[in-house]
Amino acid sequence: MLEYTYKEIERAVRGRLLVPTRRAHFKGGISIDTRTLAPGDMFVALRGRNFDGHAFIDEAFERGARLCLAEESSQRRIRRKDPDIIYVDDAVQALGRLGAFHRRNKKIPVIAVTGSCGKTTTKELIAHLLSDRLRVLKSEGSENNQIGVPKTLLKIDDHDVVVLELGTNQLGEIRYLTRLADPTHAVVTMIGNSHLMGFRSIQGVKREKMSMIDGLSDGACVIYNADDRNIQHPRLKKLKSVRVGFSKRYDVYAERIHLMQDGSVFLLNGKHKVVSPILGRHNILNTLLAAGCAKVFKIPSKRVSELVTGFSPTPGRVRYREVRGIHWIDDSYNANPSSLKAAIELFKSYPPKGRKILALGDMLELGPRATAFHRDAGKSIAGYSFDLVCLIGKLSKRFADEARASGFDPKKIREFPSSFEAGNFIKSKLKPGDTVLLKGSRGMHMERIMEACGIPTA
Repeated sequence: MLEYTYKEIERAVRGRLLVPTRRAHFKGGISIDTRTLAPGDMFVALRGRNFDGHAFIDEAFERGARLCLAEESSQRRIRRKDPDIIYVDDAVQALGRLGAFHRRNKKIPVIAVTGSCGKTTTKELIAHLLSDRLRVLKSEGSENNQIGVPKTLLKIDDHDVVVLELGTNQLGEIRYLTRLADPTHAVVTMIGNSHLMGFRSIQGVKREKMSMIDGLSDGACVIYNADDRNIQHPRLKKLKSVRVGFSKRYDVYAERIHLMQDGSVFLLNGKHKVVSPILGRHNILNTLLAAGCAKVFKIPSKRVSELVTGFSPTPGRVRYREVRGIHWIDDSYNANPSSLKAAIELFKSYPPKGRKILALGDMLELGPRATAFHRDAGKSIAGYSFDLVCLIGKLSKRFADEARASGFDPKKIREFPSSFEAGNFIKSKLKPGDTVLLKGSRGMHMERIMEACGIPTA
Protein backbone atom coordinates (compact mmCIF):
# COMPACT_ATOMS: atom_id res chain seq x y z
CA MET A 1 0.00 0.00 0.00
CA LEU A 2 1.44 3.38 -1.03
CA GLU A 3 0.75 6.51 0.98
CA TYR A 4 2.27 9.71 -0.38
CA THR A 5 1.27 13.29 -1.13
CA TYR A 6 0.62 14.21 -4.74
CA LYS A 7 3.65 16.49 -4.58
CA GLU A 8 5.88 13.61 -3.46
CA ILE A 9 4.65 11.47 -6.34
CA GLU A 10 5.11 14.32 -8.84
CA ARG A 11 8.71 14.77 -7.73
CA ALA A 12 9.42 11.04 -7.67
CA VAL A 13 8.19 10.41 -11.23
CA ARG A 14 9.37 13.81 -12.57
CA GLY A 15 5.84 14.56 -13.69
CA ARG A 16 3.23 17.27 -13.26
CA LEU A 17 -0.47 17.73 -12.67
CA LEU A 18 -1.88 19.88 -15.49
CA VAL A 19 -5.21 20.43 -13.73
CA PRO A 20 -5.25 21.57 -10.09
CA THR A 21 -6.83 19.13 -7.63
CA ARG A 22 -8.20 19.47 -4.12
CA ARG A 23 -6.76 16.13 -3.16
CA ALA A 24 -3.45 16.26 -1.34
CA HIS A 25 -2.75 12.57 -0.64
CA PHE A 26 -2.78 9.25 -2.43
CA LYS A 27 -3.27 5.99 -0.58
CA GLY A 28 -3.65 2.79 -2.55
CA GLY A 29 -1.99 0.23 -4.82
CA ILE A 30 -0.64 0.25 -8.36
CA SER A 31 -2.29 -1.21 -11.46
CA ILE A 32 -1.23 -1.44 -15.10
CA ASP A 33 -4.31 -3.40 -16.16
CA THR A 34 -7.90 -2.18 -15.75
CA ARG A 35 -9.10 -5.77 -15.54
CA THR A 36 -7.35 -6.23 -12.20
CA LEU A 37 -7.58 -2.65 -10.96
CA ALA A 38 -9.03 -2.22 -7.46
CA PRO A 39 -10.92 0.92 -6.35
CA GLY A 40 -8.45 3.49 -5.07
CA ASP A 41 -5.51 2.23 -7.16
CA MET A 42 -3.15 4.34 -9.23
CA PHE A 43 -3.40 3.38 -12.90
CA VAL A 44 -0.16 3.57 -14.90
CA ALA A 45 -0.85 3.87 -18.65
CA LEU A 46 1.93 1.86 -20.26
CA ARG A 47 2.52 1.63 -23.97
CA GLY A 48 3.74 -1.55 -25.71
CA ARG A 49 4.04 -3.02 -29.17
CA ASN A 50 0.48 -4.32 -29.23
CA PHE A 51 -1.29 -2.22 -26.60
CA ASP A 52 -1.61 1.32 -25.27
CA GLY A 53 -2.86 1.86 -21.75
CA HIS A 54 -3.87 5.42 -22.57
CA ALA A 55 -6.90 4.02 -24.38
CA PHE A 56 -8.15 2.65 -21.04
CA ILE A 57 -7.80 5.72 -18.82
CA ASP A 58 -11.54 6.45 -18.87
CA GLU A 59 -12.26 2.83 -17.95
CA ALA A 60 -9.70 3.00 -15.13
CA PHE A 61 -11.45 5.98 -13.53
CA GLU A 62 -14.85 4.35 -14.04
CA ARG A 63 -13.54 1.33 -12.13
CA GLY A 64 -12.48 3.55 -9.24
CA ALA A 65 -8.90 4.60 -9.97
CA ARG A 66 -7.83 7.45 -7.70
CA LEU A 67 -4.87 8.66 -9.73
CA CYS A 68 -3.31 8.03 -13.14
CA LEU A 69 0.18 8.35 -14.63
CA ALA A 70 0.05 9.14 -18.36
CA GLU A 71 2.52 10.31 -21.00
CA GLU A 72 2.40 13.93 -22.09
CA SER A 73 2.58 12.91 -25.75
CA SER A 74 -0.86 11.29 -25.34
CA GLN A 75 -2.64 14.35 -23.91
CA ARG A 76 -4.67 15.02 -27.04
CA ARG A 77 -5.95 11.44 -27.13
CA ILE A 78 -7.19 11.57 -23.54
CA ARG A 79 -10.74 12.85 -23.63
CA ARG A 80 -11.08 13.03 -19.87
CA LYS A 81 -9.76 16.31 -18.45
CA ASP A 82 -9.37 14.89 -14.98
CA PRO A 83 -7.42 16.67 -12.24
CA ASP A 84 -6.04 13.34 -11.03
CA ILE A 85 -3.71 12.67 -13.97
CA ILE A 86 0.02 13.19 -13.53
CA TYR A 87 1.74 13.56 -16.90
CA VAL A 88 5.25 12.19 -17.43
CA ASP A 89 7.67 11.89 -20.35
CA ASP A 90 7.81 8.07 -20.27
CA ALA A 91 5.42 5.89 -18.25
CA VAL A 92 7.80 2.92 -17.92
CA GLN A 93 10.56 5.20 -16.63
CA ALA A 94 8.07 6.87 -14.28
CA LEU A 95 6.98 3.48 -12.91
CA GLY A 96 10.64 2.65 -12.29
CA ARG A 97 11.30 5.97 -10.53
CA LEU A 98 8.27 5.51 -8.31
CA GLY A 99 9.37 1.97 -7.44
CA ALA A 100 12.88 3.18 -6.58
CA PHE A 101 11.46 6.05 -4.50
CA HIS A 102 9.25 3.69 -2.49
CA ARG A 103 12.05 1.15 -2.03
CA ARG A 104 14.36 3.81 -0.57
CA ASN A 105 11.68 4.85 1.89
CA LYS A 106 11.54 1.27 3.19
CA LYS A 107 14.77 0.47 5.02
CA ILE A 108 14.68 -3.32 4.61
CA PRO A 109 17.01 -5.86 2.97
CA VAL A 110 16.51 -6.52 -0.73
CA ILE A 111 17.90 -9.71 -2.28
CA ALA A 112 18.38 -9.61 -6.06
CA VAL A 113 18.94 -12.82 -8.03
CA THR A 114 20.42 -12.89 -11.52
CA GLY A 115 22.17 -15.34 -13.85
CA SER A 116 21.66 -17.15 -17.14
CA CYS A 117 19.76 -20.11 -15.62
CA GLY A 118 18.04 -20.95 -12.36
CA LYS A 119 16.94 -17.45 -11.35
CA THR A 120 13.30 -18.23 -10.67
CA THR A 121 13.94 -21.51 -8.86
CA THR A 122 16.63 -19.88 -6.72
CA LYS A 123 14.39 -16.91 -5.96
CA GLU A 124 11.56 -19.22 -4.94
CA LEU A 125 13.89 -21.32 -2.77
CA ILE A 126 15.27 -18.24 -1.01
CA ALA A 127 11.76 -16.95 -0.31
CA HIS A 128 10.72 -20.40 0.94
CA LEU A 129 13.63 -20.64 3.39
CA LEU A 130 13.42 -17.07 4.69
CA SER A 131 9.64 -17.27 5.14
CA ASP A 132 10.26 -19.62 8.05
CA ARG A 133 11.22 -16.61 10.18
CA LEU A 134 10.58 -13.47 8.17
CA ARG A 135 7.75 -11.72 6.32
CA VAL A 136 8.95 -12.07 2.73
CA LEU A 137 7.84 -10.19 -0.38
CA LYS A 138 8.92 -11.94 -3.57
CA SER A 139 8.48 -11.11 -7.24
CA GLU A 140 5.66 -13.13 -8.77
CA GLY A 141 6.49 -15.59 -11.54
CA SER A 142 9.17 -14.07 -13.75
CA GLU A 143 8.41 -10.41 -13.13
CA ASN A 144 12.07 -9.58 -13.60
CA ASN A 145 12.08 -6.70 -16.09
CA GLN A 146 11.61 -2.92 -16.23
CA ILE A 147 7.92 -3.31 -15.42
CA GLY A 148 7.92 -6.32 -13.11
CA VAL A 149 10.71 -5.17 -10.77
CA PRO A 150 9.18 -1.77 -9.89
CA LYS A 151 5.74 -3.40 -9.55
CA THR A 152 7.22 -5.66 -6.87
CA LEU A 153 9.04 -2.80 -5.15
CA LEU A 154 5.78 -0.84 -4.97
CA LYS A 155 4.21 -3.69 -2.97
CA ILE A 156 6.65 -3.29 -0.07
CA ASP A 157 4.59 -2.77 3.07
CA ASP A 158 5.24 -4.34 6.47
CA HIS A 159 7.67 -6.91 5.07
CA ASP A 160 11.03 -7.85 6.56
CA VAL A 161 12.82 -8.68 3.29
CA VAL A 162 12.26 -8.54 -0.48
CA VAL A 163 13.44 -11.24 -2.91
CA LEU A 164 13.67 -10.10 -6.53
CA GLU A 165 14.67 -11.68 -9.81
CA LEU A 166 16.60 -9.48 -12.27
CA GLY A 167 16.44 -10.55 -15.91
CA THR A 168 17.72 -9.00 -19.10
CA ASN A 169 17.60 -9.25 -22.86
CA GLN A 170 19.30 -5.97 -23.71
CA LEU A 171 22.48 -4.17 -22.71
CA GLY A 172 22.22 -2.04 -19.60
CA GLU A 173 19.03 -3.59 -18.22
CA ILE A 174 20.67 -5.27 -15.20
CA ARG A 175 22.47 -2.04 -14.31
CA TYR A 176 19.16 -0.14 -14.54
CA LEU A 177 17.23 -2.67 -12.44
CA THR A 178 20.00 -2.75 -9.85
CA ARG A 179 19.77 1.02 -9.54
CA LEU A 180 16.03 0.75 -8.94
CA ALA A 181 16.20 -2.10 -6.42
CA ASP A 182 19.35 -1.00 -4.55
CA PRO A 183 20.02 -4.59 -3.37
CA THR A 184 21.64 -5.27 -0.02
CA HIS A 185 22.28 -8.86 -1.14
CA ALA A 186 23.09 -10.14 -4.64
CA VAL A 187 22.84 -13.75 -5.82
CA VAL A 188 24.49 -14.94 -9.04
CA THR A 189 23.51 -18.42 -10.26
CA MET A 190 25.65 -19.01 -13.37
CA ILE A 191 26.81 -17.30 -16.57
CA GLY A 192 26.01 -19.09 -19.81
CA ASN A 193 24.78 -18.63 -23.37
CA SER A 194 21.41 -16.92 -23.18
CA HIS A 195 19.73 -14.00 -25.00
CA LEU A 196 22.68 -13.86 -27.38
CA MET A 197 20.61 -11.85 -29.84
CA GLY A 198 21.18 -8.91 -27.48
CA PHE A 199 24.67 -9.74 -26.20
CA ARG A 200 26.37 -11.54 -29.14
CA SER A 201 28.69 -13.69 -27.00
CA ILE A 202 29.06 -15.18 -23.54
CA GLN A 203 31.44 -12.32 -22.74
CA GLY A 204 28.60 -9.91 -23.43
CA VAL A 205 26.32 -11.96 -21.16
CA LYS A 206 29.01 -11.93 -18.47
CA ARG A 207 29.43 -8.15 -18.63
CA GLU A 208 25.69 -7.63 -18.45
CA LYS A 209 25.02 -10.01 -15.56
CA MET A 210 28.03 -8.90 -13.53
CA SER A 211 27.04 -5.26 -13.89
CA MET A 212 24.82 -5.93 -10.87
CA ILE A 213 27.99 -6.09 -8.75
CA ASP A 214 28.96 -2.60 -9.95
CA GLY A 215 25.71 -1.20 -8.57
CA LEU A 216 26.02 -2.62 -5.06
CA SER A 217 26.83 -0.46 -2.06
CA ASP A 218 30.03 -1.15 -0.14
CA GLY A 219 28.12 -2.92 2.64
CA ALA A 220 26.35 -5.37 0.32
CA CYS A 221 26.79 -9.14 0.34
CA VAL A 222 27.19 -11.39 -2.72
CA ILE A 223 26.17 -15.07 -2.69
CA TYR A 224 27.53 -16.75 -5.81
CA ASN A 225 28.34 -19.99 -7.61
CA ALA A 226 32.06 -20.30 -6.98
CA ASP A 227 32.36 -23.23 -9.41
CA ASP A 228 31.54 -20.95 -12.37
CA ARG A 229 34.74 -19.35 -13.65
CA ASN A 230 32.71 -16.75 -15.52
CA ILE A 231 31.55 -15.25 -12.24
CA GLN A 232 34.46 -12.90 -11.69
CA HIS A 233 34.53 -9.27 -10.62
CA PRO A 234 37.17 -7.12 -8.85
CA ARG A 235 34.67 -6.16 -6.15
CA LEU A 236 34.07 -9.77 -5.08
CA LYS A 237 37.26 -9.58 -3.02
CA LYS A 238 36.13 -6.36 -1.31
CA LEU A 239 32.47 -7.09 -0.64
CA LYS A 240 31.11 -9.57 1.87
CA SER A 241 30.60 -12.84 0.04
CA VAL A 242 29.31 -16.37 0.46
CA ARG A 243 30.78 -18.88 -1.99
CA VAL A 244 28.75 -21.98 -2.79
CA GLY A 245 29.44 -25.07 -4.86
CA PHE A 246 30.60 -28.66 -4.78
CA SER A 247 33.88 -28.24 -2.93
CA LYS A 248 34.60 -28.34 0.79
CA ARG A 249 36.65 -25.17 0.48
CA TYR A 250 33.46 -23.12 -0.06
CA ASP A 251 31.27 -21.54 2.62
CA VAL A 252 28.26 -23.64 1.62
CA TYR A 253 28.76 -26.93 -0.21
CA ALA A 254 27.15 -30.24 -1.13
CA GLU A 255 28.70 -33.70 -1.09
CA ARG A 256 27.59 -37.36 -1.21
CA ILE A 257 25.09 -36.49 -3.93
CA HIS A 258 22.53 -39.05 -5.02
CA LEU A 259 20.15 -38.19 -7.89
CA MET A 260 16.78 -39.91 -7.66
CA GLN A 261 13.73 -40.31 -9.86
CA ASP A 262 11.77 -37.64 -7.97
CA GLY A 263 14.52 -35.41 -6.58
CA SER A 264 17.93 -35.69 -4.98
CA VAL A 265 19.69 -36.35 -1.69
CA PHE A 266 22.92 -34.69 -0.56
CA LEU A 267 24.86 -33.72 2.52
CA LEU A 268 24.88 -30.00 3.30
CA ASN A 269 28.23 -28.76 4.63
CA GLY A 270 29.22 -32.29 5.57
CA LYS A 271 26.62 -32.53 8.36
CA HIS A 272 22.98 -32.26 7.37
CA LYS A 273 21.13 -34.62 5.05
CA VAL A 274 18.94 -32.79 2.54
CA VAL A 275 16.15 -34.60 0.70
CA SER A 276 15.20 -32.26 -2.15
CA PRO A 277 12.08 -32.57 -4.35
CA ILE A 278 13.87 -30.85 -7.24
CA LEU A 279 15.53 -32.84 -10.00
CA GLY A 280 19.07 -32.42 -11.26
CA ARG A 281 22.54 -31.56 -10.05
CA HIS A 282 22.11 -27.97 -11.28
CA ASN A 283 19.18 -27.56 -8.90
CA ILE A 284 21.33 -28.72 -6.02
CA LEU A 285 23.46 -25.69 -6.83
CA ASN A 286 20.37 -23.45 -6.76
CA THR A 287 19.51 -24.94 -3.38
CA LEU A 288 23.01 -24.15 -2.13
CA LEU A 289 22.61 -20.52 -3.22
CA ALA A 290 19.38 -20.32 -1.23
CA ALA A 291 21.12 -21.96 1.72
CA GLY A 292 23.83 -19.31 1.41
CA CYS A 293 21.18 -16.60 1.78
CA ALA A 294 19.70 -18.43 4.74
CA LYS A 295 23.16 -18.51 6.33
CA VAL A 296 23.46 -14.73 6.02
CA PHE A 297 20.04 -14.34 7.66
CA LYS A 298 21.05 -16.62 10.56
CA ILE A 299 18.90 -19.61 9.66
CA PRO A 300 20.76 -22.75 10.83
CA SER A 301 21.80 -25.36 8.28
CA LYS A 302 19.84 -28.02 10.13
CA ARG A 303 16.65 -25.99 9.72
CA VAL A 304 17.49 -25.36 6.04
CA SER A 305 17.74 -29.10 5.43
CA GLU A 306 14.27 -29.55 6.94
CA LEU A 307 12.71 -26.70 4.97
CA VAL A 308 14.05 -27.79 1.56
CA THR A 309 12.09 -31.05 1.81
CA GLY A 310 8.84 -29.05 1.92
CA PHE A 311 9.60 -26.92 -1.14
CA SER A 312 7.18 -27.15 -4.09
CA PRO A 313 8.94 -26.74 -7.48
CA THR A 314 7.53 -24.11 -9.83
CA PRO A 315 5.52 -25.48 -12.78
CA GLY A 316 7.63 -25.69 -15.94
CA ARG A 317 10.96 -25.66 -14.11
CA VAL A 318 12.20 -29.24 -13.71
CA ARG A 319 9.06 -30.30 -11.88
CA TYR A 320 8.51 -34.04 -11.56
CA ARG A 321 5.03 -35.51 -11.82
CA GLU A 322 3.66 -39.00 -12.18
CA VAL A 323 0.28 -39.19 -13.90
CA ARG A 324 -1.41 -42.50 -14.77
CA GLY A 325 1.88 -44.36 -14.63
CA ILE A 326 3.74 -41.88 -16.88
CA HIS A 327 6.66 -39.94 -15.40
CA TRP A 328 6.90 -36.30 -16.54
CA ILE A 329 9.88 -33.99 -16.11
CA ASP A 330 8.40 -30.61 -16.92
CA ASP A 331 11.20 -28.18 -17.77
CA SER A 332 9.08 -26.44 -20.38
CA TYR A 333 9.28 -22.84 -19.22
CA ASN A 334 12.36 -21.79 -21.17
CA ALA A 335 15.60 -22.99 -22.74
CA ASN A 336 19.08 -21.82 -23.68
CA PRO A 337 22.22 -23.87 -24.44
CA SER A 338 23.28 -24.00 -20.78
CA SER A 339 19.92 -25.06 -19.39
CA LEU A 340 19.42 -27.57 -22.23
CA LYS A 341 22.78 -29.16 -21.48
CA ALA A 342 21.79 -29.47 -17.81
CA ALA A 343 18.43 -31.00 -18.75
CA ILE A 344 20.00 -33.57 -21.10
CA GLU A 345 22.61 -34.50 -18.49
CA LEU A 346 19.81 -34.94 -15.98
CA PHE A 347 17.88 -37.19 -18.35
CA LYS A 348 20.98 -39.19 -19.25
CA SER A 349 21.45 -40.25 -15.62
CA TYR A 350 17.75 -40.54 -14.85
CA PRO A 351 16.84 -44.02 -13.50
CA PRO A 352 13.38 -44.94 -14.87
CA LYS A 353 12.36 -48.52 -15.57
CA GLY A 354 10.55 -47.72 -18.83
CA ARG A 355 11.47 -45.79 -21.97
CA LYS A 356 12.96 -42.28 -22.12
CA ILE A 357 11.16 -39.83 -24.43
CA LEU A 358 12.87 -36.50 -25.06
CA ALA A 359 10.66 -33.64 -26.37
CA LEU A 360 12.67 -30.58 -27.38
CA GLY A 361 11.55 -27.26 -28.85
CA ASP A 362 13.60 -24.52 -30.45
CA MET A 363 15.91 -22.39 -28.32
CA LEU A 364 15.06 -18.80 -29.24
CA GLU A 365 16.85 -15.43 -28.97
CA LEU A 366 20.30 -16.87 -29.71
CA GLY A 367 21.13 -14.52 -32.58
CA PRO A 368 23.51 -15.45 -35.42
CA ARG A 369 24.83 -18.53 -33.56
CA ALA A 370 21.41 -20.16 -33.17
CA THR A 371 22.07 -22.80 -35.83
CA ALA A 372 25.45 -23.69 -34.33
CA PHE A 373 23.99 -24.07 -30.84
CA HIS A 374 21.26 -26.40 -32.10
CA ARG A 375 23.84 -28.47 -33.99
CA ASP A 376 25.99 -28.73 -30.86
CA ALA A 377 22.97 -29.90 -28.87
CA GLY A 378 22.15 -32.51 -31.51
CA LYS A 379 25.69 -33.82 -31.40
CA SER A 380 25.52 -34.09 -27.61
CA ILE A 381 22.83 -36.81 -27.59
CA ALA A 382 24.61 -39.17 -30.00
CA GLY A 383 25.80 -41.55 -27.28
CA TYR A 384 22.65 -41.45 -25.15
CA SER A 385 20.12 -44.27 -25.00
CA PHE A 386 16.96 -42.20 -25.46
CA ASP A 387 14.14 -44.28 -26.93
CA LEU A 388 12.38 -41.44 -28.77
CA VAL A 389 13.33 -37.84 -29.54
CA CYS A 390 10.53 -35.49 -30.65
CA LEU A 391 11.71 -32.16 -32.04
CA ILE A 392 9.50 -29.10 -32.46
CA GLY A 393 10.22 -26.02 -34.58
CA LYS A 394 12.36 -24.85 -37.48
CA LEU A 395 15.67 -24.61 -35.64
CA SER A 396 15.31 -28.09 -34.18
CA LYS A 397 15.83 -29.47 -37.69
CA ARG A 398 19.52 -28.58 -37.19
CA PHE A 399 19.44 -30.56 -33.96
CA ALA A 400 18.01 -33.56 -35.82
CA ASP A 401 20.52 -33.32 -38.68
CA GLU A 402 23.50 -33.29 -36.33
CA ALA A 403 22.13 -36.06 -34.11
CA ARG A 404 21.76 -38.36 -37.15
CA ALA A 405 25.19 -37.38 -38.49
CA SER A 406 26.71 -38.15 -35.07
CA GLY A 407 25.31 -41.67 -35.00
CA PHE A 408 21.99 -41.34 -33.18
CA ASP A 409 19.45 -43.81 -34.57
CA PRO A 410 17.38 -41.85 -37.14
CA LYS A 411 14.38 -44.12 -36.51
CA LYS A 412 14.13 -42.66 -33.02
CA ILE A 413 13.81 -39.05 -34.23
CA ARG A 414 10.51 -37.43 -35.15
CA GLU A 415 10.02 -33.77 -36.18
CA PHE A 416 6.89 -31.63 -35.73
CA PRO A 417 5.90 -28.07 -36.63
CA SER A 418 4.08 -27.48 -33.30
CA SER A 419 4.11 -28.75 -29.73
CA PHE A 420 0.43 -29.74 -29.88
CA GLU A 421 1.06 -32.03 -32.88
CA ALA A 422 4.03 -33.52 -31.05
CA GLY A 423 1.79 -34.00 -28.02
CA ASN A 424 -0.80 -35.94 -29.99
CA PHE A 425 1.92 -38.21 -31.37
CA ILE A 426 3.50 -38.77 -27.95
CA LYS A 427 0.08 -39.52 -26.48
CA SER A 428 -0.38 -42.31 -29.02
CA LYS A 429 2.97 -43.87 -28.06
CA LEU A 430 2.98 -43.64 -24.26
CA LYS A 431 3.10 -46.72 -22.08
CA PRO A 432 3.06 -47.02 -18.28
CA GLY A 433 6.59 -46.61 -16.93
CA ASP A 434 7.70 -44.17 -19.67
CA THR A 435 9.43 -40.93 -18.73
CA VAL A 436 9.01 -37.76 -20.81
CA LEU A 437 11.28 -34.71 -20.55
CA LEU A 438 9.89 -31.42 -21.91
CA LYS A 439 12.34 -28.65 -22.79
CA GLY A 440 12.11 -25.60 -25.05
CA SER A 441 11.93 -21.82 -25.15
CA ARG A 442 8.83 -20.10 -23.81
CA GLY A 443 7.64 -19.22 -27.30
CA MET A 444 7.47 -22.93 -28.23
CA HIS A 445 4.72 -23.62 -25.65
CA MET A 446 6.07 -27.04 -24.72
CA GLU A 447 3.48 -27.39 -21.95
CA ARG A 448 0.92 -28.07 -24.71
CA ILE A 449 2.38 -31.56 -25.01
CA MET A 450 1.09 -32.36 -21.54
CA GLU A 451 -2.21 -30.68 -22.34
CA ALA A 452 -2.55 -32.84 -25.47
CA CYS A 453 -2.10 -35.84 -23.19
CA GLY A 454 -4.95 -34.63 -20.99
CA ILE A 455 -2.75 -33.37 -18.13
CA PRO A 456 -3.31 -29.88 -16.65
CA THR A 457 -0.06 -27.92 -16.34
CA ALA A 458 -0.96 -25.52 -13.54
